[in-house]
Amino acid sequence: MSDPYAKHLPPPDVAVELPPEELALFVLRFLNDPETSSYRNRYSFTLLSSTPYPGTERKQREAVAMALAEAWAWLEREGLVVLRPGSQNEWYEVSRRGKALQAQADFEAYRRGGLLRRDSLDPTLEQKVWPLFIRGDYDVVVFQAFKLIEVKVRRLADYPDSDYGVEMMRRAFAASGGPLADPKQEKGEREAVAALFWGAIGVFKNPGSHRVVAWHPAEAAEAVYLANTLLRMLGQIEERMHK
Repeated sequence: MSDPYAKHLPPPDVAVELPPEELALFVLRFLNDPETSSYRNRYSFTLLSSTPYPGTERKQREAVAMALAEAWAWLEREGLVVLRPGSQNEWYEVSRRGKALQAQADFEAYRRGGLLRRDSLDPTLEQKVWPLFIRGDYDVVVFQAFKLIEVKVRRLADYPDSDYGVEMMRRAFAASGGPLADPKQEKGEREAVAALFWGAIGVFKNPGSHRVVAWHPAEAAEAVYLANTLLRMLGQIEERMHK
């Protein structure tokens, strides 16, 4: 039998972040596979979920085991898995409704979550953007990432909420007198930093303000990494301003 973990379940860090009803879709697919039919017994599934993802640390294994147990409980509550007729030993089957729901699920969105390394992100992006990425909401991901840039620039520059977008970036980083410009840098470098910020907002945030943008997963990940770099630069600016 092929590895049921790699074949059916999301990576450990994704699994523990998913709410039970979303992780349950993966458990549903796992249970519906003829190769894993031996785990349709609730007790057998408990044994499986006690040691998921070989090679992971004990604390993470325990977290994943709990998440999988919660997912099973949700499936049972919703009638997506039901006791096999005539079974006396807790054998279950995926219900007709469960099979229909599985057919509609977008599992690849979660698989592509590996394009964006969670441990490399600024804590704000990790909290607000990474969960959206693993769900496949790529247009929202890019817009939200650069909205966070905009909000932080506005706060550091002490601008009102009515200021936003490219023009705010131009003023905040203006080579001559911009509150976020570094006076110790050469004028050309200050202008380049300004162009980097207003260009990023113009390319990555503004289009999403007016329409749905069909970002490819890899493009969305690259955009988030750029936002990550800009947030790190803003952190350095904040440190400089508070010295």
